[in-house]
Amino acid sequence: MKKIYGLLMIIAALNFQACEGPQGPPGIDGMDGKDGVDGEDGGLFLSTVFEAGIDFTEEDGYQATYDLEIFDGDNLLVFMAIGLDEEDNVAWMPLPQTFFAEQGMVIFNYFFTNKYFSIFMDSSVSPSELGPDWTDGQYFRIVVIPGEHYQEASSRIDLNDYYAVMKWLGKSEKDVEALTLR
Repeated sequence: MKKIYGLLMIIAALNFQACEGPQGPPGIDGMDGKDGVDGEDGGLFLSTVFEAGIDFTEEDGYQATYDLEIFDGDNLLVFMAIGLDEEDNVAWMPLPQTFFAEQGMVIFNYFFTNKYFSIFMDSSVSPSELGPDWTDGQYFRIVVIPGEHYQEASSRIDLNDYYAVMKWLGKSEKDVEALTLR
């Protein structure tokens, strides 16, 4: 019995030897030097919220373009103010949005690059026929979500809900910055 026990101990000792081999690939470098805010989960990430008041005019091609440098992979969400809810909070709808006016269809949409973004209006009739209710004094909120957190955000919150996005980012009205046209 002692011989079997000794033999098992030798086999066990050989199985517990340290493994060695080539070093694996290096990990992804962090984002050193960037300032950010603490996320809900304690992580650090950058996010910004802007507001823009736009009068859509023929001279500007019924669009407004803003310089805004964002990092590759970051995402932009744009929300349009459409009125007040029953508690006098601004009701924000995500773009793109299609509305049906008496004259025809009106579409508000946006596009962005890592250097600028543009909010534009299109319609099934000439925008000049729509009147100032559709073209003047439109307000938008622009939310920048870092690319590395966009997937997490889309799985945890409804990205169509402006207030849920703001809560997830830990932002309030005092954090909203005004934008100026190019």
